[in-house]
Amino acid sequence: MRRGRLLLGLILAAVSLIGYFSLRQENPFTGAVQHISLNTDQEVALGIQMAPQMAQDMGGLDPDPDAQALVTTVGERVVRQGGAGRTPYEFRFYALADPKTVNAFALPGGPVFITRALLSRLESEAQLAGVLAHEVGHVVARHSAERIAQSELAQGLVGAVSVGGSDDQGSGQQAAQMAAAVAQMVQLRYGRKDEIQSDTLGVRMMAGAGYDPRALIDVMRILEAASGGSGQPEFMSSHPDPGNRRQIITAAIERLYPGGAVPASLTLGRRFAPDRTTSQWRDDTIVALGNEPFWNVRVTANEILYTVPERLDGYRFPVVDAVEEGNARVYRTRRDVPSGEPGPRTLELRIRAGTCSDGMSDRVYPMTAALTIGDQTHTGCAWFQGDTLSTER
Repeated sequence: MRRGRLLLGLILAAVSLIGYFSLRQENPFTGAVQHISLNTDQEVALGIQMAPQMAQDMGGLDPDPDAQALVTTVGERVVRQGGAGRTPYEFRFYALADPKTVNAFALPGGPVFITRALLSRLESEAQLAGVLAHEVGHVVARHSAERIAQSELAQGLVGAVSVGGSDDQGSGQQAAQMAAAVAQMVQLRYGRKDEIQSDTLGVRMMAGAGYDPRALIDVMRILEAASGGSGQPEFMSSHPDPGNRRQIITAAIERLYPGGAVPASLTLGRRFAPDRTTSQWRDDTIVALGNEPFWNVRVTANEILYTVPERLDGYRFPVVDAVEEGNARVYRTRRDVPSGEPGPRTLELRIRAGTCSDGMSDRVYPMTAALTIGDQTHTGCAWFQGDTLSTER
């Protein structure tokens, strides 16, 4: 009886191994030959199916529309200019409301998520691009599909060991538990390799999108600080230690730009302003206004909306540049409009910390503003959207 169980277990193991190694697909993006059971359409369908539940498990989507717009804008730029847009995957980018879990992840087929806890710690648009490019790398390298095939193989082998090692004393269950532990170790090992490949692909894609890839090294510093310098041993972790990953990213940048000659045209993009209520970082949604003459400016993740009484729907400017100059934050932008169309072409908004009164109410604003349209400069007050404004006593 025991010999028959052993023979059946060997047959099941052989079937699982033959089935796994017969699955061979060449990845057109990376050139690697992979053992994958799903086709790309199935990956996309699986990602669409899983996305709502994954978002719900992480507290739902972030309710801040500016955070969603920022993540979407940067993610789409990485896909469009970094090369992933040539793949059949349907990329969608989501900010999650979870304020405690510092994480970003991707599902098969294209959905990419970043938590508020990680987004709030990032300091620049390029760092965000690095995080999203890394996750896009997981998708185009088909890591989830590989892990699914590996899981199917592991389950088949565990079942074979359970059958082949079973007896009347229950030793088959013990053997299955041991085999499951070994299978987990194997899958985590492949996960480490996936992370390394995604870092390398992320460097390439964020540089292709015009971002300085050295910002991804700073992301490792942020992740290390978020963990308090602790964490699982590298061998048991699906995310390699940030210190090790800094070396991997540096090597990838060196291969892309020998001698460290990163082009000056690559940018860090917009800098993110500190959230004074949490001592963390967030995207800077700023509202500014003045009353002589009346004007209103709203700075969001991807545009500046300038409103005056004669144009209540406002003039929309793309965010072109946001820099620190001394103790001021300066936004400069321009609109490309047909000749003869009314409205301003250029705009500069200069924000400084310092109490300010609008002269019309008893509210006290935390920042001063100077708006330059053409050759005219108007002064006003500014605040972060969502701030509770104090009143004069």
